[in-house]
Amino acid sequence: MSYLPGIIDQYEKLFGITAIEKGFISPDDLIKALTIQAKENISGNEQRFIREILLDQNIMSVKQITEVSKIIFHQQDRQICSMGSHDTP
Repeated sequence: MSYLPGIIDQYEKLFGITAIEKGFISPDDLIKALTIQAKENISGNEQRFIREILLDQNIMSVKQITEVSKIIFHQQDRQICSMGSHDTP
C-alpha cells in the first residue's frame, strides 16, 4: 500500500508530540531518538519506530508508550467518526 509510509510518518510525529505534551519525554529526548533513527537508516538498518528507540534508551516505559498510543488512536477514531457524520444529510 503506497499510503502506508505517510500514515506511519504521521503516527511518528503525533507520538513524539503527544509524549512531550504528556511530560513523558523532553524535546531533547525526541531529538535524540530521531538522531538514532536517522543514523540507523543511513547505516542500512531497518527503521525502528520512535517508541522502540525511546523504550530501548529507557526514556519511556511500556505503560507510557501504551498511554500515548491510546491517545493517538482515540484522536484518529474521533476524526474518522466526525468525517463520517458529515456524509449524512
